Amino acid sequence: MEVTIRVEQIKVFAYIGVYHEEKILGSYFMVDVEVKANLSETELLTDELSATYNYEWIADIVQNEMKISCALLEKKAIEIARKIINTDNRLNNVRIKLSKLQPPLKGEIGSTSVEILI
Repeated sequence: MEVTIRVEQIKVFAYIGVYHEEKILGSYFMVDVEVKANLSETELLTDELSATYNYEWIADIVQNEMKISCALLEKKAIEIARKIINTDNRLNNVRIKLSKLQPPLKGEIGSTSVEILI
């Protein structure tokens, strides 16, 4: 059975951006992750954590990967997705939405974001 697991609104402070100020001052980001996994209904009914994909791994990977600075949101989203999909062979795909809160753009903008599917 295919199961969708989501961890949403992981808020982290990081140094991601192309402008010098972004690399020095940093900013807040919001990360939403969705994984689709092939899981056994019989195993899930055992009510054991090992039967599912532990979403704590997602939160840990996101927080650790966001500590590594880079210029592009797209690059960081791909790095996070690859790291997650390689943790368990039951995962079919990973969707990442990475948003920069209050980006340094003209005007009042709440966020910019990229979304990728691997």
